[in-house]
Amino acid sequence: MESKGRERAYQCTPTADILRWYHHKRQRLPAPHPQLTRREGVLYHQLQTDVILTPVLARYICPKLYNIDRCIICKTAPATTAHILNDCTHLQAHSEAQELPPKVREAITSSDYNTQLQAVRQVEEALTRQREGSAPRSGPTPTA
Repeated sequence: MESKGRERAYQCTPTADILRWYHHKRQRLPAPHPQLTRREGVLYHQLQTDVILTPVLARYICPKLYNIDRCIICKTAPATTAHILNDCTHLQAHSEAQELPPKVREAITSSDYNTQLQAVRQVEEALTRQREGSAPRSGPTPTA
């Protein structure tokens, strides 16, 4: 009888439970909401870790494809995540900022689905503007 009591007192915790505990303790930012699609979740996580593939980062990853790290729209500042999310054409004062817009900063730490989705949509729109600005335009060239 005494040995059964000792076995219970010294029961081993499964390794998976230990790893899960450490992972949970290290996690500082919320995970992407389960309702986000895989693509949206990946983009949200990239936003949290500041590794969105902007022209600045792409220039180092694929230098033959991305040889310019400037914003396609204003053509003056580097196209960092903060710059393209601050919408350089409309908010010239904020385009020099090195910080993300306040709503995006709040969304990074939010676990709410709608907040995360709104941040992902804003990033997608900013990246689309950068791609559209670099794509050759078809049709006649407008004259002034």
